[in-house]
Amino acid sequence: MKLQLRYAALALAVLSLAAPLRSQESAHPSRDWSKEFQEVLQQNILKFWVDHAIDRQHGGMLGWLDRKGNPIKPGTKSLVQQSRIVWSFSAAYQMFPDRAYKEVAAHTLKFMREKMWDTEQGGFYWLVDREGNVRDGKKHLYGQSFAIYGLAEYARAFDDSKYGDFSKQPYLDVTIPSIADPSLAPPGKHVMSIYMQFAPFKLKTGDWDSRAEALGDTVVNTLAQYAPNLKGLILKGQVITPKDLETTYSLTSGHIFHGELALDQIFTMRPLLDWARYRTPITGLYLCGSGTHPGTGLTGGSGANAAREILKDLR
Repeated sequence: MKLQLRYAALALAVLSLAAPLRSQESAHPSRDWSKEFQEVLQQNILKFWVDHAIDRQHGGMLGWLDRKGNPIKPGTKSLVQQSRIVWSFSAAYQMFPDRAYKEVAAHTLKFMREKMWDTEQGGFYWLVDREGNVRDGKKHLYGQSFAIYGLAEYARAFDDSKYGDFSKQPYLDVTIPSIADPSLAPPGKHVMSIYMQFAPFKLKTGDWDSRAEALGDTVVNTLAQYAPNLKGLILKGQVITPKDLETTYSLTSGHIFHGELALDQIFTMRPLLDWARYRTPITGLYLCGSGTHPGTGLTGGSGANAAREILKDLR
């Protein structure tokens, strides 16, 4: 039995039906249709794709599987199927924030960009083999439309900060410094430091004074998916918002890197052209923070490089 596209198509249908069904539950008070559909979607359809269809060797999602989820030939990957996967898991992530859904959508989109996009003429190829070699280079309007559909949903799911809100399932960089330095906490206790991404400086709704607690809850809830007993262990917490970073530490717009790590602001252009050697136009004034190359975190790289330039000028 070949399962190409069927699960993705069903996922589209179930996600589209989930919201309207909630308004009809009163007609059948003894049966929670919304809950049943959610369970089928998460525990059967989406779980099947997560468990069996991720092509970790070549990228993207497998297009041909037997009824047990084993890959079968020809193993081709169509634009419609890959686009539907991106849409389905992006939409699922918005409804049921689960990092696994986010990773599947990003994994599939990466394959589409790297293997299915025509870098010379633009547009997506209709069909590639499992490795990503073009099997049918036609640019069907039907396929391009599905790609736009999937990309639009992906943008909605993962661009929270661009639209004035913090991520519902943020990336977390977690450390427990009291393991290395027990003096940071009382005996038998620990301090956990969590760096999250991303949150905008200006919120679309409310302000950071009123939403700081919500940000902290979102971070804890995300981490609790992997450490279920975490909430019961927390004695006290502190949330440092982008506004706090600017007010307390003078980091403009709460940006810890003193400027975006974008292509136009790295290497010889960080922070500006002619300033990349840590010297400024003011004699004796040097820059050595995150606003200079390499400019990432507390590595000490910027300070070490600046020190070398200062020593050269002193000789």
